[in-house]
Order: sequence, then structure tokens, then C-alpha cells
Amino acid sequence: MPLYEALLITRNNLEIAALSSILKQTCTQIWKQQGVVRKVANYGPFTLPHKIKKNQMIFTHGQKLTLHFDSNPFTLADIRNQLKADPRIIRFGIVKLGDNLPSLVQDIK
Repeated sequence: MPLYEALLITRNNLEIAALSSILKQTCTQIWKQQGVVRKVANYGPFTLPHKIKKNQMIFTHGQKLTLHFDSNPFTLADIRNQLKADPRIIRFGIVKLGDNLPSLVQDIK
């Protein structure tokens, strides 16, 4: 299964319970399709480089979360639809890091 990295920018005023709810929903979606979550990181609040308009609101601050996971490519459409529909998420992006973890390790050597 390919290795992916998801970068989520959420609203700045979210509490820990809301952040964990977002991550729990996303991880559950990955696990349902026999995927593996490898790493979750919260980089905390930061100032956005420019104003972002979403859901008729303008945001200047956000919180950054990253999620590394292995999943089949068909699961990505479900994850994207779920993240797009969540009003707590300002922006997100999913990047394919490699075909599998051993290929990434060989690229480093």
C-alpha cells in the first residue's frame, strides 16, 4: 500500500476534543479500508500566510495537523470527501510519499 501524508489546517479556536474528533474520524476511515496510521502530529496554532475564505468566513490563523498513513488509493476519495465536508477544516492536502515504506528507506540510502 502506498504511503501518504495528509496536512490539515483547522480553525484556530478548536478545543482538543474537536481536534481529536477530526483525527478519530479520519483514522477510522483509513482503518475501515485496512490502512495503517503511522504518525499523527499537531504543530499547534500559527498565522496563515494569507487570508483564507471558507464557509463565508475569513481566517487569518489556524492549527496545523499532519497524518502519515498507508492506504489503498481508493480510500483517498472517501477521505477527501469527508475532509471537504467538515466545516472545522479550513484547508487540507494529501500527498503520496512513496509506494511503500521500504522503497522510501532505500531512497534515503
